[in-house]
Amino acid sequence: MIGIMYKDFCVIKKTLLTNLLVIVFMSAWCFVPWMKVMGDTESGGNISYGIAFFLLPLVAHIMSTIIMGSMGTEIIIHDENKYYSAFISSTPMTSKGQVLCKYYEILLLSFFVVIWGYVLDIIISLVNGVSGSSMIIYITLFFFSIFLKAVETPFLIRYGTSAGKMVKLIVVVGIVYVFLIYLLFGPLPDLSSDSIIDYIINWFMQEKNMSHFTSGVIAILPYLVMVMFYISYKVSCIWYQKGVNTYDS
Repeated sequence: MIGIMYKDFCVIKKTLLTNLLVIVFMSAWCFVPWMKVMGDTESGGNISYGIAFFLLPLVAHIMSTIIMGSMGTEIIIHDENKYYSAFISSTPMTSKGQVLCKYYEILLLSFFVVIWGYVLDIIISLVNGVSGSSMIIYITLFFFSIFLKAVETPFLIRYGTSAGKMVKLIVVVGIVYVFLIYLLFGPLPDLSSDSIIDYIINWFMQEKNMSHFTSGVIAILPYLVMVMFYISYKVSCIWYQKGVNTYDS
């Protein structure tokens, strides 16, 4: 199994390295000492803290999640071959082992968001000279990425990468649609006196809000997502051979 995973990462190493460089470039704004740039006043300190540990890490983590999430397709597309599938199915690892390798690789790629988030926390703290963390952001995005992969991967296995991309598009459009419906009909805060950015920063800095969010959504999210991921793996094992029959060669 380790050999198969090593082979897969060797195949995608150029794309992987390129994506890592893009992620570092997209995170460059996090290296700016915002506490000094915005001034030493109380209001300036609050805003700079929100920028350093919320707004900019949020952008960096979203980009990391999107970029690393796209790698899931890369590790599957190069094995869409009937001859390779017949070979791997005849080995002691069987097709279930092949599918399990893909799911382990997806977890590793997605977990990079957590590793990079931890690294950014250290860098931002050192640059600004204050302690802080955006852990809630990148942990949430990690499990959101795993959720998307749990939905997408069985379709990648069953119908090929083209159909899998379409499924991801449908899921994303569906989420955006639900968000727009909420904006139209859901309860929204009164932002007449403050800008949206100021409201988000102030909400983020209130420990009461964050503790409720942590004890609520974050508390149950890992269990729900990992159960979905396991069910997704089982479905992919069942669909694997049917997917092989759709390959051109």
